Amino acid sequence: MQDAQVSITVLGAIALPERKGLAGYAGMTPFCRLKLGSSTADTSHGSGRNPTWAVTKRLQWPAGISELTVQVYDDRLRKPMLIASGAKHLNVPANRTKWDETVYLHNNLHSGSGGQVQLQMELTLAPQGWPSGAGEASGDEGAAASAEGAAAAQQGKTKGRRRPTPSTG
Repeated sequence: MQDAQVSITVLGAIALPERKGLAGYAGMTPFCRLKLGSSTADTSHGSGRNPTWAVTKRLQWPAGISELTVQVYDDRLRKPMLIASGAKHLNVPANRTKWDETVYLHNNLHSGSGGQVQLQMELTLAPQGWPSGAGEASGDEGAAASAEGAAAAQQGKTKGRRRPTPSTG
């Protein structure tokens, strides 16, 4: 089976955890790392607990892999420190090649929320056997799907959509 390609725009993060006990070090310089199978990509550095990256990365989407890992590091000191991480089961919505995802993060530093990362996904290369979208959703439909997905993820539910399995023929 052939791999697909997906372009992921990392828009930004909201309410990242703050590193405690670093007197004399002002602010955070977070960056985001995406992992999909063996493909990995890093964003540039942002600023603060609510960084805006607005950067697009293209990753190979191996057949049989459906989980995207998102890690946020603070690179304020010499060695980057993992501050928050999360994973998202990816689904290609029916009849679309573009969709939004929200990844809720676990706080890797201390108790409390780890924040969230906002992504825009686009299936850029779909091998034969992968579903091909008939076009992208209208703004209202896409916004409703994004809000619905975020609410479901927040409640720990899935919408029952599974990543389609490419045909073997």
